[in-house]
Amino acid sequence: MRTILLSFGALLAARAEAAWVTTQGTGCQAEIPGSTTSLRAAWDGECRVGKVEGRGLLRISDGGRIEGVFRAGKPVDAEGQSVRVLVDGLHEMQRVAYRGGVAAFSPLIDDPNLMRLDIRSIAGRHEWRFLEGGCQEIHEFEITSTANVRSRDASVDYLVQLFALKRPGHWMMLARTATGGNGRADCVDVALTTFGETRRLFLQPRPEGGLRVCMEPKESTCFATLTPVTRTLITSAINPARGLAGGNGTISGAPGTTGSAAAIDLVLDRNKGALYALYGRALRENDKLAGKVVFEITLAADGSVTDCRIVSSELSDPELERKLVARIRLIRFGPQAGPGTFRKTIDFFPAA
Repeated sequence: MRTILLSFGALLAARAEAAWVTTQGTGCQAEIPGSTTSLRAAWDGECRVGKVEGRGLLRISDGGRIEGVFRAGKPVDAEGQSVRVLVDGLHEMQRVAYRGGVAAFSPLIDDPNLMRLDIRSIAGRHEWRFLEGGCQEIHEFEITSTANVRSRDASVDYLVQLFALKRPGHWMMLARTATGGNGRADCVDVALTTFGETRRLFLQPRPEGGLRVCMEPKESTCFATLTPVTRTLITSAINPARGLAGGNGTISGAPGTTGSAAAIDLVLDRNKGALYALYGRALRENDKLAGKVVFEITLAADGSVTDCRIVSSELSDPELERKLVARIRLIRFGPQAGPGTFRKTIDFFPAA
């Protein structure tokens, strides 16, 4: 097992919430980082009195994995990686090490030659083509740092992080961790069945647009291209009279004294990935969760949200509703004609 060196400060700051899950196949319980029991896990070691015990590997459905020694279901001398979900719906993969049962977290990728980039710079839908020709794929990056790849019959979900290399050539590094998929073969007849492993790809802008995809930050190792199909998360046209419809729901309504309906719909659409990420996690715990939510949003002249409340909701999930309101409060709508209050209706339904 690799040895992870963590600073004393990191160890002090790294206590985390934890939840218990029942591992598939064995039926024994294990403690995992985080506060949700909606995740699934698999354990390849022994069980004792209904809990994982001894040395083994625990794989978690969100891409996390912990390997080492467990006692009474809890990791005591182990290490691996864990997904951290931030308050605004962003996902972040971190390295985790347990010493004496205490968890210490550090960046999964901690390199002085790398600078973290906002995933928004590549957010949207891209077409992937191999340089040697043949098949193509659709890669869709969300602002929540998640991604989906569709290749022939295969669909694979990823957690992604983007970095800039501190070197000439405008190179970027994309770290992606497979978190789930349908197990079907992709366009090169390979079915991805190994999840939780983080792999790195290197990206470089092309003069004609799009990105080169390479194994190393060298042009001689490039093997594919990524060309944007949509540069934003908008998946359907905006009709200023009716608002925006598309994706997993609809956003409609008219503003008061603030900016145009189309402009506000555009900003909300760019942030819908974070809202639906919150809904998607709640949906794992209650697969019947669905309905319409009417938000009343008050903006300052600078476009910041000064107040947000729920006028009505069919979700009947106070915790999810609280998180949705908190996420909307973080949105910046841009300069407005003046302060104002408007209502927006969002329908939350499982993807078909």
